[in-house]
Amino acid sequence: MRSSKIILAILVTAMLILTLCILNFVTDELSIIEDSVQIIQQEHVKQLSRVVEIQEKVNKVPWLVSRFIFTENAEKRQYIQKQIISQIEMIDQDYISNHYHRDDEKALYEYVSRNWSGYKDTVYQIINFSKNTYEAQNRMEDSLLYLERVNDGMRMIVAFHERDVAEKTDNTLNSAIQARRNVLFLAVVAVVTFLVAGLAAFRKIMSTEDQLRIQAYCDTLTGLPNRLSFQKSLSDALRAEDSQVGGAIVFLDMDNFKLVNDQYGHDAGDRFLIVIGDRIRSLFNENVFGARFGGDEFVLFLRNATQESADLLIKELLRLIGEPVQIEGKAVLPTASIGVAFSPQHGHSAAELLKSADIAMYKAKEKKRSYVTYDVSTLEDITARQPVE
Repeated sequence: MRSSKIILAILVTAMLILTLCILNFVTDELSIIEDSVQIIQQEHVKQLSRVVEIQEKVNKVPWLVSRFIFTENAEKRQYIQKQIISQIEMIDQDYISNHYHRDDEKALYEYVSRNWSGYKDTVYQIINFSKNTYEAQNRMEDSLLYLERVNDGMRMIVAFHERDVAEKTDNTLNSAIQARRNVLFLAVVAVVTFLVAGLAAFRKIMSTEDQLRIQAYCDTLTGLPNRLSFQKSLSDALRAEDSQVGGAIVFLDMDNFKLVNDQYGHDAGDRFLIVIGDRIRSLFNENVFGARFGGDEFVLFLRNATQESADLLIKELLRLIGEPVQIEGKAVLPTASIGVAFSPQHGHSAAELLKSADIAMYKAKEKKRSYVTYDVSTLEDITARQPVE
């Protein structure tokens, strides 16, 4: 009897020790996963905050330049001129010259730096033409082209980091999956005795994995699938047997969205994108799926689409988007530019189709509130303009 109690005590003690080992293992794995995700998010938020700060500083310069051109008082002109030069030197020192970036970001930052240099030179020309208002205004128009490219570069940096976060989160998902396998292995070794503890650990790991999967494949603002999710779904659709029948990529970019942010603030801009996302989601069905691609860009894929069916859907899409959006009691009338590419005529892979649709969208941007179907002349036109730009 006494020996049975000793054996039972040993078994219970062994069960408790192994249970504690499993719980400690699970806790450590979850801590590593949570820390990894937190580091990724903090790095991303820090980079986005820096980009927003740079854009605010940069976009203050044209406002000062405009005041400089149209101010007739000489003393005020001299004061504004000092402000312009001071602002430019501060941006150079704090954001352009001394900014540390990774090797894979070098090309983007060189693009921003190059156009910023062009913008500075044009601004200094405006100051030199201060007595010739007409010539100064002409230089002002030239400077805004450089400024637009600087802002485009900033947006590309943001898109680069969004993609980087998605890739890093995917790696963290793989770590979570491996952790789940380890927990299952320990649960099998413990067999029935540790079944309860093993199941609890398994559920906790699965819960973490689901949360990470949502972060990796869902756009947190609109609730739509994100770029990574769409590319995966598109690749699967193109590999399907019925992909030979064809499909269409619809690439959409909101016109003048920056004006909404500038006039009403970024919170209002976010609410605006949520409304647009809901309208786009209303078109989803078994043959249509889509995503928010980043910023104010959205994309849809139409299975088994013809030119006629694509035209009908795009007209309905433009109608939905064109309905007024209420922002701070005011009705904003949104418009969009749309590019369309068909499979397999304009590409066989997801990357080729997205590139063709993107090129067509930029062509549509020339008119705005319109849509363009990709063709070879569209690519030639874009390619011909690149050396000039």
